[in-house]
Order: sequence, then structure tokens, then C-alpha cells
Amino acid sequence: MRVNVYSQELADEVQAVVKSGTNRDGQVEDFHAVRLFLESSPLLHDEPDDDDRSAVTFWLPRTAERRGTFARTLRRLANLVDGNQTSDPVDENTHDGYHSFKELYDHRIALFIALMYERTEISWRSKLHHDGSGMPGWFIAGMDLPTGPISYHLPESDWSKLDDIRTLDRAPEWDGHTPADVVQRLTDYAAWEGV
Repeated sequence: MRVNVYSQELADEVQAVVKSGTNRDGQVEDFHAVRLFLESSPLLHDEPDDDDRSAVTFWLPRTAERRGTFARTLRRLANLVDGNQTSDPVDENTHDGYHSFKELYDHRIALFIALMYERTEISWRSKLHHDGSGMPGWFIAGMDLPTGPISYHLPESDWSKLDDIRTLDRAPEWDGHTPADVVQRLTDYAAWEGV
């Protein structure tokens, strides 16, 4: 099916729609939609319980993941309308259908802190890089693994979660490790530890 809406039909009115109905399981449920009204003949009546104006109604998926996918599709459509050919802006709310970036970062931070507490003797934190520079709102946490050093910048709000970890005036000099190096060193460390 293809729906063609011509520029003369475009209007600026939208509406949230909620209707109760029976689902496939025979249960009464509220169904949600969004509606884009189109320019309509003034002969069509527009009453709260009987609106015959032309419109395109999108019935929304039940799951947050599928709703998120639909919302991203509409944002991409809006970008195209605005003449912006780029993809959606990436921020902490960017979602892969399962988790947002923020959720994934929160998981990474919690897992790294837990790992640091498993091996406190090789773990450290510092508010400054080795050259004395810093990043406002962030600190550096690291581990000197037998497979090579790893480090992350963590939000300053997580500083107190590492109060039992050794604090350095300055972080050790960075050896140039990349995110891929960190993954490899952690993978090698897991194998080295026999995990």
C-alpha cells in the first residue's frame, strides 16, 4: 500500500488518539495512535465524537522498543523535510531497540567498578592525566592488568563509588591504548585468569 499526500493537503494539526477495544486474546485494551490531519472540505463535520475530516492515523506498537523505532523513523522523516540529509542526532537517548546509550554506559561503569573491586591491588583512580591536565566533570579510573593497562574516563558523580580504590595524584602515562585494545586486553585477561 502506498499513501500519497499532496502538498495542498498538508495541515499543521496533530492529535493523540486512544480507543478501547478487544485485543486478540479477548481482553479489553486501550489502543493508542497519532493522527495527522489533512486539509479537508468545510462540508465535513468536525465534532468531538464524530470527526470526518481527512487524516492519516498511525496505530502505535505496544512495546517501547517498537515505538522508539517508529519515533526515530519520524525524526528521520522530519530531517528530510528540513533538508537535512544526515541521520538522527546521537545522544544518550539513542536506542538500539533494547538499550539507550545511557543505559549501556551505566552498565559499563558498574561492571568496571565491580571488576576494580575484585582486583583492588592493580586498580587506581585520579582526577588528573599524567601531564596534569584534567576534564571538568570527569576522572580517570584504570587497572594495570597483566595483559596491559586499561582506563576509562568516568563521571565525577561516580568518584565516591571508588573510595576504597587507590587514589593517585596523576594517572599513569597513557600507553596509547584504543577502545579495541581495551577489549582485547580484557578478553586476554579473562582467558589468563581462567574465567
